[in-house]
Amino acid sequence: MTVAIVIGILMASGPGQAPGTAALVAALSEALTPGSSIVVEDATVISDADSLRLERELGAAAVVAVVVPGLANAGAVTFHVRVHVAGGDRWIDRRVTFPPGDTMVERGRTIGLTVASILLSETALFPAAQDRAQDRSQDRAQDRSQDRSIVGTDASVEPPAPATAVAAVPGGPGLSQHSAAVADSGTRSYALELTAVQATGVSGPATGLGGAAHFEMAATAGWWLRIGGGARGGSVAGLGGNDLVAWATIGGAWRLPAVIHGGRFGIGACLDAGFVLHELSHTRAAGTTAYASRLLPQATVLVQGSWRMSSSWTAVAALGSEIAFGVTDVWVASKPVAHIPVVRGLALLGVRFGF
Repeated sequence: MTVAIVIGILMASGPGQAPGTAALVAALSEALTPGSSIVVEDATVISDADSLRLERELGAAAVVAVVVPGLANAGAVTFHVRVHVAGGDRWIDRRVTFPPGDTMVERGRTIGLTVASILLSETALFPAAQDRAQDRSQDRAQDRSQDRSIVGTDASVEPPAPATAVAAVPGGPGLSQHSAAVADSGTRSYALELTAVQATGVSGPATGLGGAAHFEMAATAGWWLRIGGGARGGSVAGLGGNDLVAWATIGGAWRLPAVIHGGRFGIGACLDAGFVLHELSHTRAAGTTAYASRLLPQATVLVQGSWRMSSSWTAVAALGSEIAFGVTDVWVASKPVAHIPVVRGLALLGVRFGF
């Protein structure tokens, strides 16, 4: 025997999200038993009290609250799904994170499947999976002939087979497919960026090639905190030796949500401050090597472009400047031979891994 149930869904309303709501309802309907129904109500603010109110008013077996807390991870969107099961009087939480390129329909379908997986685990709602599968196959032909619509949405979603009457109040956020990352708690809020670095002096010798690494943590929508450093090596004309440059910085990055080319291309800016160390070496005529070093405060400004290769990996490229707070004079045998300039141009190319 299958059991007909009522599911209430409380949605945080927002513009352009009706197609996602329709897809959510369609995906969830596929998992419900014949005679079951779904009622969607939109709201500006959602609380546990609102969810329980809707559950009581409908006499629902369960109520689902879907909230979009904001943007993170360079445009990724995280939905908070909170389910209350009336029978056991308990709450179940899930967080679903989508890359910026996913459509509202994709998001809606994934949220619907996530809710379905929660409800299917409740034996009080679905006592026998085998019976449910058999009933679905028997009712499929009949249900396909029924004219079912979702009130208040203009999304084109194929009517699901097993569920019956589905009522929806207009509104609700768009919700995405299997490219989304689904987890019990937390979001992808960290990143590791690895880049090759090319430097060149502005009005002075400071050419060098090396690498950098930065660890980043999402702060608010579009904003990241970062800490990192790197090293590069090069020669200085007239020195007869090398200039080894190492630096350590802390700062922040701001990135626009990727909306170009299906949400793959994004832009942003980075501002870091810290210290730079110049370790200079000079080979004397006698074959010995002399060393001298200088530590200076510095700041780095970068304009960054990115190309999302997958939900975790992003290719990055950047142009900018490293600004040292002081000129480094290079002397050999008590004679000045070069001035390492205050400003160095930078070009970076690498990858960012989000986790």
